[in-house]
Amino acid sequence: MRNPLRVRFVRDVAMTGGTQATQAASAMIAGILVARVLGPEAKGELSVLTALASIAVLLVSLGVHHSGVYFLGRFKSDRAAVVSNNALVGIAGGVVTGVALGVTGVVFHEQLLHGIAISLFLVFLLFVPCNYFNEFGRRVMLGAGRVGIYNLPDLFSGGGLIFGTSAALLIFGSKLVPLVVLRVVVELAISAFLFVQIGRLIGYRFKPSWPVLRRQMRYGMRNYASSLLWIFLVQSDLVLCNHFLGNKPTGVYSVAVSLGLPITMLGTVVGTIIFQRVSADESATSRVAKTNRAIRVLVPILTVAVAALAVCASWIVPLIYGSKFDAASEALVLLLPGLFALCIELVIMNFLAGNGSPPIVYIAPLIGLIVNLGANFYVIPRYGINGAATTSSVGYAIVLALALGYYLRSTGSRLRELLMPRLADVGLARAVAQGTSH
Repeated sequence: MRNPLRVRFVRDVAMTGGTQATQAASAMIAGILVARVLGPEAKGELSVLTALASIAVLLVSLGVHHSGVYFLGRFKSDRAAVVSNNALVGIAGGVVTGVALGVTGVVFHEQLLHGIAISLFLVFLLFVPCNYFNEFGRRVMLGAGRVGIYNLPDLFSGGGLIFGTSAALLIFGSKLVPLVVLRVVVELAISAFLFVQIGRLIGYRFKPSWPVLRRQMRYGMRNYASSLLWIFLVQSDLVLCNHFLGNKPTGVYSVAVSLGLPITMLGTVVGTIIFQRVSADESATSRVAKTNRAIRVLVPILTVAVAALAVCASWIVPLIYGSKFDAASEALVLLLPGLFALCIELVIMNFLAGNGSPPIVYIAPLIGLIVNLGANFYVIPRYGINGAATTSSVGYAIVLALALGYYLRSTGSRLRELLMPRLADVGLARAVAQGTSH
């Protein structure tokens, strides 16, 4: 029988999973150092700044960054134009995003940055243009099939965070500004690397094309709404917790979210590779079969991971972060059902994005977002971070129900094809689990 690690899909999942696991572990260690040395307030400030940057980057992206993967897979003759378009939009859009977020943060400082110094926010703004460009650059690499280069920024980011955070704390002590500067420097270095790689991809002959860009934008706008709704659904909890509860509870809640990252990482990795494969695969039958199999493999792995984390949450949190973060244990348990749903959604939504992006890709997240935001304005002031965790789980479950229903109807698949394991899946499941755990 063919070794499953030699199958290209599994190899890329293993590579991407291993890289993201390394990056996530490094980011978590850096977060633990910040939490231990600076406490919940500083952890909350960094989490809110990162959440605002993520929202701003997607808000101004117009979905064009996603189009790079799809167009490079489906329209190979337009390769130079697509790559050039993404590079130019990535540079210009990054500047616009930084300026727009800066103005918004200054005008609505109390609402968005409650308890965060404006000077710290302005330093962090330098991170935003680089991060915007990197979102475009990495997807160009993924769409071109350069999965290794796509993953390298995560390795660099993880190493930079863990070693840089350690050095900054040793040299500057309990000061937050050096940690923010560190994130800016790491992101800038990644931007320089990706710019060189983009140039090599097209032989440094930049040939932007307005007609191709218009097509990219039409495709991107369908994904834009979906991506924007997703980022609000995922990140709005932190901003609202900071607004209603302050930095300290937000820092505690960010720990629950961080500990859930290994769960969501599984869905992110598989979904990313599914998007690239579906975009490039001309056979509808093959696209559906690959996605069904990926979900069949993912479900049992997720089930074990979620159950294990729920059982261990009460002692993992104080052991890693200290007693100041004990409250994150209960929030994590409440968040886990939603993270399970989110992982399956990520695979389905990436399939739909690679299959032309039907309206459900933004309708489902919109409904989930409306429920989540509406509930959060009521539950967070009354039930704190546990309320935020519960509404997130409910929102993700609603989106999964809608997306899964559409997927089954549109592909003709049956639920058992996504849930009932097959003997042939065992080797693939072992390979994926090994690849995403190293």
